Amino acid sequence: VLCVLLLQNAVLKSKDVATRCMAIDLLGTVAARLKHDAAILRGDKFWVLEELHGEQNDDIPKEVCCVCFGGRGGTEVITCHGCQRCFHNECVGLIGKDTVSRSWFCSLCLSRNQLKYLHSYWRSKCKSEEIKNHSAGNDREESPTITGLDVVRQTLLNCLQASDSVENLNLIIR
Repeated sequence: VLCVLLLQNAVLKSKDVATRCMAIDLLGTVAARLKHDAAILRGDKFWVLEELHGEQNDDIPKEVCCVCFGGRGGTEVITCHGCQRCFHNECVGLIGKDTVSRSWFCSLCLSRNQLKYLHSYWRSKCKSEEIKNHSAGNDREESPTITGLDVVRQTLLNCLQASDSVENLNLIIR
């Protein structure tokens, strides 16, 4: 109920940027907590967190879906061109006519690529400002590093941005 109220009232209708950002951050926190709790209750492993913590199990064959750990079993499987992991189309929300004809990236690789782009943009901007500030004698800031938490946050923000209705949001959180 809180998520629906935040999504309908604070995120979509609010004209205050700070309120929208706070609501999106809160929605991301709630979504992450719900997913984590559901994975614990079912005994599943949350593949994104395993990857970010380096706990990937090498015993899992490459032909197994990284979300549900199910085999091909007659269902369509798609492979990420970034990490070469397999996913069932249903597990990533590609159903029916949404088949991918070009390269496809999982949400983790997509978020990593976005953060790398933002990081390189930030570094180039800092270099141009460093040249300006060097003549003024100002100290240079250290460039931030991309952490696993940043990747998860970016993934949740991408999912929230992609969802145009509450039903789609429920599919993404699943």
